[in-house]
Amino acid sequence: MISICIPIYNQEISNLINELTNQIRSLSLNIEIIVIDDGSEDVFENQNLLKDHTYIALQENVGRSKIRNLFVEHAKHDNLLFLDGDVVIVGEDFVENYINVIRAKSFDVICGGLLYSDTVPLKTHQLRWRYGIKRECRSVEKRTQSPYNSFMTSNFVIKKEGLIHLPFDEQLTDYGHEDTLMGFELKKTNKAIIHIQNPVLHADHTSNEAFICKTEKAIQNLFYIHQTQKYQKEFSQSIKLLRLAKILKTLSLTFGVLILFKVVKLTLKKGLISGDIKSLNSYDFYKLGVLLEQEKNRFKLS
Repeated sequence: MISICIPIYNQEISNLINELTNQIRSLSLNIEIIVIDDGSEDVFENQNLLKDHTYIALQENVGRSKIRNLFVEHAKHDNLLFLDGDVVIVGEDFVENYINVIRAKSFDVICGGLLYSDTVPLKTHQLRWRYGIKRECRSVEKRTQSPYNSFMTSNFVIKKEGLIHLPFDEQLTDYGHEDTLMGFELKKTNKAIIHIQNPVLHADHTSNEAFICKTEKAIQNLFYIHQTQKYQKEFSQSIKLLRLAKILKTLSLTFGVLILFKVVKLTLKKGLISGDIKSLNSYDFYKLGVLLEQEKNRFKLS
C-alpha cells in the first residue's frame, strides 16, 4: 500500500516514528517505514525505533536530492509517502487520509500541506518561522491555484514508478530549490498533482543565522538550475526572484541596486540575524542582492 520514506540528517525522530507506528497499527494495512540517514555527524538512537521497519545509515552525506531517489531501491510498495524528519504529525488520521485519496483518485503526486506553530519563537529564531507562516502555510484553495509552485518535499506522496522516471536532480547536493525544480519538472511533464488538507507541523527551530546561511546556499542551487541549458528560459520565468533580476537588467538598474546592496549588506544581514528586522521585504531584498552578486561574478541571466 504505502512506503513511508523519511530522509534524516542529524535529527532525532522518536516522536515522529512512534506516532506513525501507532497510526499504522490502527489501520491493519501493509505499510512500511523506511528511514535513510544521510551520513549524520551526531549519534542518535533512531535505529532502535525501527526494529520492525527499515533503517539505512549512509557512510557519507549524499545530499537532499539523491537521498530521496535512493528510497525507490528499498521501498516495497507503489506509493511513497515522503516526510521530512523534523515534522510533527498533527492529525490522528494522517496516514488514513492519504490512503483514502490513493484509493479514490487518479494522481501522480499528492501534497498534504504544512503548518507552523502559532507560538512566536525567540528573536534570534524568528526569520525561518516568519517565512514559513507567510510563504509556506497555505490553504488547499491557495495551493490548488498554483499546484506546481506549491509543491514541497516536506509532506507528499508520489508513485514509485513516477520517481523512477522523474527523479530529483542529484546535482543539487546542498540546501535549497530541489522542490522548486521538481515542481517545475512535474508541470513540464504534465503530471497530475492533488492538494489536500493533511498537513504536518514544521518543527525545525533554525536560528536566523543558520537560515541566512541556508538561503545563500539555496541561491547557489538556483544558479545551477538556471545555467543548465534545458531549464534556462522556462524555469527563469517561473521563479519570481529570477524574473525580478531580469527586469532590473532590462531596465539597466542592476548596477544601481548592486551599489545600494553593497552599502547596506552588512547592516541588513546583521539585522536579519539578530531579529531586529522583521519584515520579509528586507529578507527578499537580501536574497535579490546575493543573487545579483552571484550573477555579476559568475553568470549572466538570459
